Amino acid sequence: MASYTITLIADAAKNEIVEIQKARGLAYRLGHLRKDLWNKFGGVQAWGAKPDKLLKDFKLTNPPENYQLDFKNWDKTASQVLDDIQMTHAAMREKVIRKIYARYSEKETRKALCHDLKTRDYQADNILHRWVRNSFGRGHTQVTNHIVLCHKNGATFNRKNRITEVVFNGLPIEGKNNRYEKITLRFKTGKVNLAGYATIIFHEDGVIRLHYPVKKEATQNNNNGKIGVDKGFTEALTGSDGEIYGDGIGKIITKQSNWLKTKMQNRHKL
Repeated sequence: MASYTITLIADAAKNEIVEIQKARGLAYRLGHLRKDLWNKFGGVQAWGAKPDKLLKDFKLTNPPENYQLDFKNWDKTASQVLDDIQMTHAAMREKVIRKIYARYSEKETRKALCHDLKTRDYQADNILHRWVRNSFGRGHTQVTNHIVLCHKNGATFNRKNRITEVVFNGLPIEGKNNRYEKITLRFKTGKVNLAGYATIIFHEDGVIRLHYPVKKEATQNNNNGKIGVDKGFTEALTGSDGEIYGDGIGKIITKQSNWLKTKMQNRHKL
């Protein structure tokens, strides 16, 4: 049966203050790594380049030791950041490709321009270069509260009833090469065995949450009946069978609308 992946969020269970402080320090150091990567490759430096080559060159000038990180933590976070940067570039290319198809009707011309767009060869074409500049935004990041974890970077997930203990590497142990102190945080994941990537996020209000993927089996609805729906305000939809969907959405819309109204009125005074 087909399956799909969803992201679940677990709140932190009772943890020791020392462990939380160590984890927050790790997130802060990983944040410095994220900033340096975005500052270096947030422009067109990574456009069309292979991530492995970029990481290899970046490691020479910004090794894990500079951030007091073990290589696995450094590598997984750096890989994720480069993936984010290149996904941003892919979205920009999509915008430019639409302009290419709108302006040029010749198949060969479209093919050649799209091919140039995959690398920095596009800069030789004035029109392509201008389109990319117009759709491009120089990337930076202020994220200093994320820790990316998986089995490949030394993290372990130990489930005890409805609590999962997440153990991962922290600061290097002085005098012992390639040895790192262990940090343990506990989360209320329920009876779920974690696998794959997970991300710890430290929120500004002091709340700590774990975002983790879970696979679900896809179900097929074989019902071929018909139903009429009416869009409302106090509820999202009301079916002809009397079933209400999205009850209370009107209150949420009203709250957001009032907040935006006050915000814009204050901004208008300026």
